[in-house]
Amino acid sequence: MSEDSFIEVTSESWFSRMGNAFAGILVGLILFIAGFPVLFWNEGRAVKRYKTLNEGAGIVITLPDARVSPQNEGQLIHVSGTAATDEMVSDPEFDVAVNAIKLKRKVEMYQWQENKKRKTKKKLGGGKKTVTTYSYSKTWSSRLIDSSSFKKPTGHRNPDSMPYESEEFVASEVTLGEFMLSRSLVGKINQSSILPVTDLADIEDIPDAEFHGSSIYLGNNPSSPQIGDLRITYHVVSPTEVSIVASQNGQTFEPYQTEAGGSIAMLKPGRVGAEMMFRQAQQSNVMWTWIYRAGGFVLMLVGMAMILRPLSVAGDVIPFLGGIVGAGTGILSFLIAAPFACLTIAVAWLRYRPAIGGSLLFAAVVAAGIVFMLSRRGRSAARPAPSDTQAIQTQKYTESDSKNMDQAASATSVQMSSDGIGLADSAKIERAANAGSDPNRITSNDLLKKGQQYFLNGQFDQAVAQFSRVIESGGNPRVALYNRGVAFYKQNNKKAALQDFRQAAKLGNAKAQAILNQMAG
Repeated sequence: MSEDSFIEVTSESWFSRMGNAFAGILVGLILFIAGFPVLFWNEGRAVKRYKTLNEGAGIVITLPDARVSPQNEGQLIHVSGTAATDEMVSDPEFDVAVNAIKLKRKVEMYQWQENKKRKTKKKLGGGKKTVTTYSYSKTWSSRLIDSSSFKKPTGHRNPDSMPYESEEFVASEVTLGEFMLSRSLVGKINQSSILPVTDLADIEDIPDAEFHGSSIYLGNNPSSPQIGDLRITYHVVSPTEVSIVASQNGQTFEPYQTEAGGSIAMLKPGRVGAEMMFRQAQQSNVMWTWIYRAGGFVLMLVGMAMILRPLSVAGDVIPFLGGIVGAGTGILSFLIAAPFACLTIAVAWLRYRPAIGGSLLFAAVVAAGIVFMLSRRGRSAARPAPSDTQAIQTQKYTESDSKNMDQAASATSVQMSSDGIGLADSAKIERAANAGSDPNRITSNDLLKKGQQYFLNGQFDQAVAQFSRVIESGGNPRVALYNRGVAFYKQNNKKAALQDFRQAAKLGNAKAQAILNQMAG
């Protein structure tokens, strides 16, 4: 192991982990709740910005040149030209001066930095062992790294302060033609380049300072830097072409206030048309809308994961089981956070985009209804028929079956009436089956026709007996069972009717199956 790295092993008991997990529930709840206003605010912000840009795109006036015209006072104007200044911007520390819009001094110090790499292993009983490897390396950094917070500060100490800080110097007057740019617009001009300072800076009175490339080096040897050495680089923003969309206010610009409630003050590098500037602004608005949406969703997801964390920690008593529970709580967190995030966005759309939000909500309800109906139909179609060895008569019959049969009787196209028995069809089948037989022989068709006649006359007991004879004599049970079930139903013997319908459906009777499907639905 290198002297600039070492390993620390720590353990945490199951009870300590459970305590931390329960303490995290409150934080998780706060994060989860915080996601709601973030998502709601973002939709309002996005709509407001969209309307603001649309309004601006419709009223903007493009100027042929950067001249101030009184008739454009207070109007939203678009102008392109060269942003320039007559000033010499200087850094008094090193006597660096240059004609520029901005002069940026970047100071970096050679320092120690600490790197951490953790590996966690769960132990039987719910405890956890963490192996942390600390390593130390040297790097150039523009910020001061506090070495007192290092795990092993001995031998890795950084200076307590930096003798010089990074700083930016800006010209007080920047013009665009006849216009004077505001500080906020100047702040948006950031296209810079490195400024060689060999012939500009004065470092004679600064100890250990020398020029190294385009930088000023403070130290003994630039080829072998030591902790505490400095290098200073200058970046300059020279006069450059820009395009601006803002409100004309005298000889300067200010944000244009739209009727939508937003403001417009845009600056882009180069010569960019007004239409392109508004299009890019709309694209930026869409990008930030999705970034904020993702942020709000992550708040909800992390919050819900913290709320459910005690479950996974409890499962860690058996590490394998804890992994499964942890994966399950992760999925559950997503399944909870996702619909809540979508619902919040939908409610916000109803508030800020009522037409679109209402249309999408209606479409979602219709889609959910279709999915629900298809799922019920799929369950009904997938319901297995009784096997040949199963006695249908042993199936339980309840009062709900009776009510369902009544509903099926009124709802299905197979009506419980004399014209719904289907005997005409069965007669045709029997005539075809008995063609060429002895005309004096009593066939099952005769029995069916006689049973039909009894049914039509309202003699349901005799009809049941005739249809039973058809079944006993080896006639077509598929039709006879269904017809007897109808007769039983007319006798108000719904239990027997249900049994016959089940047997008939098992044999392929479509009308019986339709009744059973309606009951199941």
